[in-house]
Amino acid sequence: MIYLTIVTATYGITFFLPLIVKGHGLTDVSTGLATAIPYTIGTIGMVLWAYSSDRQRERRWHFFVASVVAGIGLIAAGLSTGLVAALAAMSVATIGLYGSKPAFWPLPSTFLSGTAAAGGIAMVNSIGNLGGFLGPYIVGWIKDSTQSYASGAFASGVIALVVVKPAEPVRLPQAAPLRSASL
Repeated sequence: MIYLTIVTATYGITFFLPLIVKGHGLTDVSTGLATAIPYTIGTIGMVLWAYSSDRQRERRWHFFVASVVAGIGLIAAGLSTGLVAALAAMSVATIGLYGSKPAFWPLPSTFLSGTAAAGGIAMVNSIGNLGGFLGPYIVGWIKDSTQSYASGAFASGVIALVVVKPAEPVRLPQAAPLRSASL
């Protein structure tokens, strides 16, 4: 369910971002160029988010915060009236959506190993990618019902926070005390 909701929100941006940008009266070429801005910023954010998650060896809170960031960006995009504000908000949303993925994918291997890990990751990917099919319909329905695109990203973060167990702190081995050499 976690990956399904994040894929649904990602496909929502993929399909609806050009419509939001085009709604500001841009030409087709200008719409394509302006639409690239959030993806470029989101890609940079993803790399930095992954670096932080790897460096701290923490996934759960990185995923949750990324999902909240995505939700806030989607809400702000829905509330924005100007093109620059909409692009800035969608950039925040893509940072959150793209940042959630490198924090998410290491999670299955924390409780699965060997062939179970391969099968589990395949199942997660299969179910999650149903969001590519369901996403446009669900996001359209959510937008019509709530006037916001944010519900999928928030749902993903909350599910992860409730379901994923906190990581055990990493304990590094302590060095043996130095002894003075006696002659």
